[in-house]
Amino acid sequence: MAASRNLGYTLSGLIAGIVFLVFLIGLRVPLLFSLGTSVAAFLGSVLMLVPKEKKGIAIKVHDVSPESVARVMAEGKEKVKAIRSLAKKIGNKTLERRIESICKRMEQIYRNFERDPKDIKAAGQFLSYYTDTTVKIIERYIELSGHGVSDREIQSTLTKVESILGQIDSAFEKQLAKLLRDDALDLDSEIRLLEKTLEAEGLARSRRDGPPPLRGQEGDTTWAR
Repeated sequence: MAASRNLGYTLSGLIAGIVFLVFLIGLRVPLLFSLGTSVAAFLGSVLMLVPKEKKGIAIKVHDVSPESVARVMAEGKEKVKAIRSLAKKIGNKTLERRIESICKRMEQIYRNFERDPKDIKAAGQFLSYYTDTTVKIIERYIELSGHGVSDREIQSTLTKVESILGQIDSAFEKQLAKLLRDDALDLDSEIRLLEKTLEAEGLARSRRDGPPPLRGQEGDTTWAR
């Protein structure tokens, strides 16, 4: 970028110098007018030949920068890893299976974020809340079950955890379905718009026109011989 800018300024200076000499010597125009014309030529050349600097500009997709997408994906990977690590300490196969189901749905949602970054704004807060809640519930379960106390209230709380994790798993499933449904609607809208554009430009047959005639029809009797 720096080399291109330097070259642009050099060429602009040469153009301005040539314009000055042509006006002053070739056309015998007064000095001040020749200077003014050469300055104008220099500025015009700079605008056309010198690339503009782009400071701190990141390409964004749906108002979500690539850096933000990368950060969300990295954080998501770490959260899933942390939840799976906690699941190994829980000592309950039923809960482990439920937690693994939650992790798989989380991974699906994060993969959807990678494909369609705009969904980060739509579901990012949901995912953050339920992920943190899941971690807290599992940590609390491990803490309570590790005491080995047969207190009725504690046992009741531990029993409820399975139901709560089931609700969280269901919430993740519904959120994933919503994101995929929205993606399908977006794609359908794009297809409809494309079809209308092609029809308007005469590049596609209208749906009501029916299929094109088969070879050998419309008076062509080649295949009837």
